[in-house]
Amino acid sequence: MLITYLRLRADHAHGRHDDPPLATESHPAGVVGGSRRTMDDRVDADGAEVAPDPVPVRVGRRFGGRIALLSRLASIGLVVILFGVSGFALWSAHASSDAAEAANLAHTLAIHYTEAAQAVAAEESLERKYRLEPGPGVLATYDAAAAQLLDALALVARDGGSSDRALVEKVRATHATYLGAIRRMYSAVDTGDTATVLRIDAGEVDPLFGSIAHTVDVAAEAHQQEELAALAQQQDLQTLEARLTPTVFLLGLLFAGVLVWFIRIYRRLLDRERRRALYDSMHDELTGLPNRVLLADRLEQALRVADRERSPVGLLLIDLDRFKEVNDTFGHEHGDALLAQIGPRLSAVLRQVDTVGRLGGDEFAVVLPGVTDTASAMGVAAKLRTALEQPF
Repeated sequence: MLITYLRLRADHAHGRHDDPPLATESHPAGVVGGSRRTMDDRVDADGAEVAPDPVPVRVGRRFGGRIALLSRLASIGLVVILFGVSGFALWSAHASSDAAEAANLAHTLAIHYTEAAQAVAAEESLERKYRLEPGPGVLATYDAAAAQLLDALALVARDGGSSDRALVEKVRATHATYLGAIRRMYSAVDTGDTATVLRIDAGEVDPLFGSIAHTVDVAAEAHQQEELAALAQQQDLQTLEARLTPTVFLLGLLFAGVLVWFIRIYRRLLDRERRRALYDSMHDELTGLPNRVLLADRLEQALRVADRERSPVGLLLIDLDRFKEVNDTFGHEHGDALLAQIGPRLSAVLRQVDTVGRLGGDEFAVVLPGVTDTASAMGVAAKLRTALEQPF
């Protein structure tokens, strides 16, 4: 797989071209009833006709009684059907509401855990940065990342169940110990005690961070799977409703017509919400681009095709430098507006088979199936950079 890491600065919007050249790194490719009664003419001894037996009259009366009985049974059946339709409607609404609520809860928890995982990753990155470039600015940013993790865990404890709260308490305790080790390591960094730094990092910081990262990542992945399972369950429920509804409504005839209309409207709304929830779970809320989950799926598909067809795949990682300056100078509202314009610009210069997604913050990625070589990937990277250099 050809991997190209592309760094772009947010101030390209102002026409600056003083950035360093693109840095690239390449690797080899890898990897849905009765019968009618007849009577003879009868005469008496005098030759007079004899009236036929009144059997037809008795048959007619029995038939009328059966009709009345069937009518009463039909009325009872209709009442039963109406009750059944009403019960079905109530069950459908309740089950669909429960399924939608479960999907929304799973989606909410997945977001909280993802935010926690991002905060953990930020802590690791800033910890390494402090060891290379110690200073109050890096320390303040690290503290903000640690606070972001605690905030995300608080949201998990608020919205999650007992198991989530137990996990939060475990992570909080481990994180407190981890912060203590970090402070001591930072002190050693400040005094230039490399031996102490290495000892604390290997013996305390790395193991504690590994435990925190593993716990949060596993929980985030589990809740993402729960979200997808809840959406699938909601889809299965709607499929079951689609199969049962016509039979129930045909038995209800005209009386069920109103309910058919109502439930169809309700189902369309639920289906729209399901599609929206599924779309939201696969796309970034701010930019509308594919998120990490969908981007990883597209990359996996591209790798499978590449492995089968013996063709390379390109992956461009795009990072906007100085984007924080945009937020600090113009405010987060303008920063969000800038990020929202990135996706269309990148998509405009890509092929239809390519995928551009947002990894988070000011980081984007582009999957290039069938790219021929590193030079081709670099050519695409150059086009992307040129697209972002135009004023916003």
